[in-house]
Order: sequence, then C-alpha cells, then structure tokens
Amino acid sequence: SGISRFKMGGESLGGTGTEFPVILQASNVPSWKMNFPLKLIGRPGIPFSFELSSVADLPSGQTHRFEAIGLPYGVVLDPASGILSAPNGLPTQAQTVTFVVRNDNGLDRRSVSLQAEDPIGIQLLACNPQESQNTVILATLRLPAGWQLSPISGVQPYVAREVFGGWEIWSRAGLDYENPQERIVNVSVSATDPLGGSHSTSVEVALLNDPWEDADGDTVREYFEELYGSSDQLADTDRDGVSDWQEIQAGTSPKNPAVRPGSGSAFGDNHNGKFRFQFHAGIGKWVTVQSSDDLVNWYSETFSEGEWAALTQGFEGDGEIWETEFPITSGKQFYRTQQTNFRPVSR
Repeated sequence: SGISRFKMGGESLGGTGTEFPVILQASNVPSWKMNFPLKLIGRPGIPFSFELSSVADLPSGQTHRFEAIGLPYGVVLDPASGILSAPNGLPTQAQTVTFVVRNDNGLDRRSVSLQAEDPIGIQLLACNPQESQNTVILATLRLPAGWQLSPISGVQPYVAREVFGGWEIWSRAGLDYENPQERIVNVSVSATDPLGGSHSTSVEVALLNDPWEDADGDTVREYFEELYGSSDQLADTDRDGVSDWQEIQAGTSPKNPAVRPGSGSAFGDNHNGKFRFQFHAGIGKWVTVQSSDDLVNWYSETFSEGEWAALTQGFEGDGEIWETEFPITSGKQFYRTQQTNFRPVSR
C-alpha cells in the first residue's frame, strides 16, 4: 500500500483553476496467486474430490478461507480445507464456478469450469496387497504423454513413486488387516493435461489378510490361531500362564484357562444315576470313545441319541473337556478315549 498525491482540475472559482489535494489508499492485494487449472474434470457418476490448496501458491502460517460462486447442485466446498467434493460426481454439462481464497493479505479469485467427461486418461489400477508391517504397493498409475501428476497431500496415507512408464502408489506405513479402518484404502489422484484441464479419479484398494503372519510373536501363525480359537494379538489367550504355543503342542485348549497341560485327561463319576465320563479331546487328534469289560478287548462306543449320534465314528479334538453318560450296569465296565493323528479322508 502507499500514498500518492496529484493535481486535479476542478471547477473554476472566479475564473481561476483550483488544485484539490487527493489521497489515494491502495486496497490490500495478495502476494500470492491461485494456480487452479481452468477446468476440473471427473468421471460421470463417480465421486469427485479435489484439494484446491494443492494447486494454490498460498503463504504458510496464515488462515485461508475458501469460497465459491455459482457452485452447482451436489458439489460442496469446505471453506476451511479447500476440499471440493461431489459425492455423486460432477455435472455432465460444463458449469463455470468462481473460486475465491482470502487470507490476511487479501484475496484472489479464479473462474474454473467443472464437468464430468468419459473417458479420462488416468489409468489407476488397484493392486489389493496383503497386510504387512512394512509399506505396501496399493495401486499403479499411468498418465498420457504430457500430463502432469498433481502433488498428493501429506495427510493422505499413501505416496506416489515414479517408476519407468508411470507411478506406483505406496502406503506410508504398514497396514494391518485386523484393524477395520485399514482394510479398505481409498486412493485418489489428480493430473493436469497439456491444456490446463485437471482430471481426477479414485480406486478402492482392499487389503488382503495374511494367514501366515505372527502378530503376537508366539510362533503360532494366524491360520492356526483362528483354527484353534486363540487370539493373534495375545501370546497367552486364556491368561493361564501357559502360552498358546505350549498349549497347542500339549493338545490343550489355548482359550480355556481350566484346561492346561497336566490338568488330567479323563474323569468318571456317578451323575444322576448314570456314569458320567469326562475327557480331554486333544487339539489335532482324532478322538473315539471306547469301552471294555476286561481291559483287553476294547470296542468303539456307538451312540444313538443326541449330539453324540453323529460322533460315533469319532471327531476332531479341540483341546476342550468333553463329556457323555452311560447307564450303570451290574458288571464292570471301563471307558477310555483313543486319540490319534489319523483323520478319515471323508471328514
């Protein structure tokens, strides 16, 4: 700003020209300019998002306010962040919008055309990587000759790395499938064509589970944690002082603190006039219940009622305590389980 003084001819007073002093005060003008492209382009019916501040040469350390004149229906501008979004896509007919940015130094404005066009030259393909503690590639990006990739905001969880023939979009950090917020990553990119038009597109990247990771470091892979019902975030799921690995090796349940190595394998008592037989069904074992009246000849028990009717041929142990009941007879009768690593092919 500044003060200028000049002479100005006025009306005659007694035939003599008069000089009037005039002070001109310049209004605030910005020391920055908006570098918005002349045209913002999206895909018909595809959600659109564009960060205006990413293409504006804005001074740091100041608060900027974004405004829009003539914004079409369905398009929204966040006045604080400068993010322009259209959840249902841009209009198919070109519409001119004037964007205004203000800060303590003044304001600047620029008219931009908004339109959805198809096809768009940006080729953004999802890679759908497995979860990892290291950074992973999320997508590949190809642009037509002469196009320029717009900077990716630092708040996004991904970056662009230029490679031969295009770019690769990588996560900034490792991604964990067990974290629901990291299972889906929405990647959005923008590019400017040689005529100054801005193009945007996005892709949804689905993170794949890695069944062989060992997140809790107990040497039990996630696949087996899920198989045996233990947690891949806790080395001792049931907190009984015995690790999941030790319990699985011993055949006891890693999720039941009442069952642990050395807690016993078979029990019997009188229960409501019947003989109640309780036994530990080891993890990874094929379990059958057998009976004998002489401890020499053993026979597999057959069951005709209840849930046990389907388990006559045996079942796969889960490390838990199972129980069944038998009628009490006048003669001696002994019961045991046979637990082997064999498992019928049909099961």
